[in-house]
Amino acid sequence: MGEDLFADSLRQVITGLADKGNVIILGRGSQIILRDYPQAFHIRFIADLEYRIAHLRKFHGLENVSSEAIEDNIKQHDAGRRKFIKYNFKRDIDDPGLYQLIIDLSKTPAEKTKQLIKDLIP
Repeated sequence: MGEDLFADSLRQVITGLADKGNVIILGRGSQIILRDYPQAFHIRFIADLEYRIAHLRKFHGLENVSSEAIEDNIKQHDAGRRKFIKYNFKRDIDDPGLYQLIIDLSKTPAEKTKQLIKDLIP
């Protein structure tokens, strides 16, 4: 599938889902594709590396994997996401203007994060 065809297909799928309403779309450039949708609310979750390693270890069964290997995986994943957004949308994923809210999960307890999102999303 050509790059332009992929990006166009992605836009069609994401806008189609958004038009139906009451959906949560994680990633895939949705913060850019739906930037003009008044009903869309864009949240970015960030966390420091130590938190991310611990989270992956605990919730993805990586207890026996070295921190270095998990860190390498995180860095590869982050680089892939940056490249995907830059290539397909010519934007920087770290641009805070793409999001209405950025939550640092390493500093915000899970229950507080859940409540905050529940209070913001109708």
